[in-house]
Amino acid sequence: MCGLAAFFEPGRIFSDSLLSAVSSDLYHRGPDSEGKVSEKGLGLVFRRLAIIDPIKLSDQPMTSADGNSTIIFNGEIYNYKQVRSQLISLGIKFRTNSDTEVLLEGYNFYGEKILDYLEGMFAFVIIDRKKNIALAARDPFGIKPLYYIHRKNLTAFSSEMRVFSRLRKAEPDPNAFPELLTFKWAAGETSNEIGVIKVEGGTAIKVNLFDGSIEKFRYSNVLSLLNCQKKSNEEDIHDVLEKSVHDHLMSDVGYSTQLSGGIDSSLITALASKYDDKK
Repeated sequence: MCGLAAFFEPGRIFSDSLLSAVSSDLYHRGPDSEGKVSEKGLGLVFRRLAIIDPIKLSDQPMTSADGNSTIIFNGEIYNYKQVRSQLISLGIKFRTNSDTEVLLEGYNFYGEKILDYLEGMFAFVIIDRKKNIALAARDPFGIKPLYYIHRKNLTAFSSEMRVFSRLRKAEPDPNAFPELLTFKWAAGETSNEIGVIKVEGGTAIKVNLFDGSIEKFRYSNVLSLLNCQKKSNEEDIHDVLEKSVHDHLMSDVGYSTQLSGGIDSSLITALASKYDDKK
């Protein structure tokens, strides 16, 4: 699952006591390792649940070999091996077998265009010391959580809203109540708290590390990819579903399925069993 938090405010030194408290808040998301970075103007916290390349060298925050960029990343990039091969053919060298480093080096090579190459679920923050910016992004479907607050020149991102109570008093948002009570969740950018904004799927935010200003942009809109004119037959649907299940099984640790007794979970388990060499 993993958990991340990133704080930005020009000139501010985020204390170790704050970062340690945030790490404790996120412990349940990643008990395998923790990492912190504190520099003038920024602080990063990461809790890792190790799934891909579960070695210490792949822990986060991860910094590039040249020291120009640092990443904290929650999720899985399903096509990271293909992207890695492309980058190697372009002369990029890797120190790990992790999808985290592929994302980091992919950003170093392609910039924010790396978002166009990714297939997966993710929420990440990358520090770019050359451009003096931070880039935060959430996957197109919004599978992995990412929230932020922005006031004056302070910006903070996190996997969970509870982290922001370390920076200001939490207040429930009455405008969210109707949707929360009706649907059990609030749509769009609305969260449960005043001032806490939910990063929408397919959205990225750039933070200027000089002045604390932010720029938000939509890099993907899944609704625009829908083609209602195209008809799919049973074979097409089976192939797409099988590829999706196969891609989701990419892991260096064990996995299991939870059956509800319905057709969908039974079908997914049946497809997954084809790729289980321990059955």
